[in-house]
Amino acid sequence: MKTSTQQYVELPRIKRAKNSWERKVIHYLVTHPSGKSSPELAMEAIASYWLIEALENNVAHEEIIIASRNANEKLEAKVAIIRKIVGLQTTIDSPYTYIKNEPNIYVELPRIKKIKDSWSGKVIQYLLKHPSGTLSTDLAMDAIVYYWLVEALENNVERSELVKASRMATEMLEAKLATITRMLGIQAPQPTSLSEPTASYVVNVMEQESDVGVDEDKDEQDEDEDEDEDWSDFLDDQTRMLANVLGG
Repeated sequence: MKTSTQQYVELPRIKRAKNSWERKVIHYLVTHPSGKSSPELAMEAIASYWLIEALENNVAHEEIIIASRNANEKLEAKVAIIRKIVGLQTTIDSPYTYIKNEPNIYVELPRIKKIKDSWSGKVIQYLLKHPSGTLSTDLAMDAIVYYWLVEALENNVERSELVKASRMATEMLEAKLATITRMLGIQAPQPTSLSEPTASYVVNVMEQESDVGVDEDKDEQDEDEDEDEDWSDFLDDQTRMLANVLGG
C-alpha cells in the first residue's frame, strides 16, 4: 500500500550582524518570553506580511478573502501594539545599550521548513522566486523586522531610537495594509452619497407622487366635465325646450 508523503519547502537560515536592528530582532525571537520557537515567530511575521501577494492569482478568490482577513487582523493588531508601546515606554534597562562597542558578532535565525501546499509554504515559495530577484532571506527579514522590531527594542534603547523604529515599522505595516486593500479591490464607503437602491427608491417615490398629482387633476377635470354634461337632466321638458330655442 502506497503512503502519501508531504512535500516541504525551506527558507534558508538568516545570519545578521550583532550591531544591527535585524540582529536585535533575531535575538528577541530566539529568547522570546512566550517560549515559542524563533522560526514559528518569524513565520508569523513573514506570512502576515507576504501572504496575499503569495496567493494572488494562485488560489480561488474566496481563499484570498479569508487570507486577507487573517493578514489584516494581524497587521492591524501589530500596529496597535507598536503605538501602545511607544506611548508607554519610559525606562531603559538593556544589555543592547552597550552593543555599539562590541565586535561585529553574528546571530542566526534557523531555517524555516513548512509543508509546500500550506499558506506558509506558498509564502516561502513566493519569496524564493520573487520577481524582483531579491534574496528570499532579505524579503523575509524585512517582514520580521517591521513586525517585531519595536517589541525587540522596548526598554532596550533610548526613547529617540524607539520612536524612530516605531515610525518606520508603522509606515511599512500600514503601507502593506493599503497594498492588500488595493489588491482585493476594496473601496472605502461613501457615507455622504445615496446608494443606488436608495436613489432609485427616491426617484420612484417622486414619480409615483407626480403621477398621483396628475391623476387627481385629471379626475377633477373629468368630474367638472361630467357636471357640465349632466346639468340638463334636472330640467323639466318645457324649460329644456326653451333653453334649446334660446341656444339655437
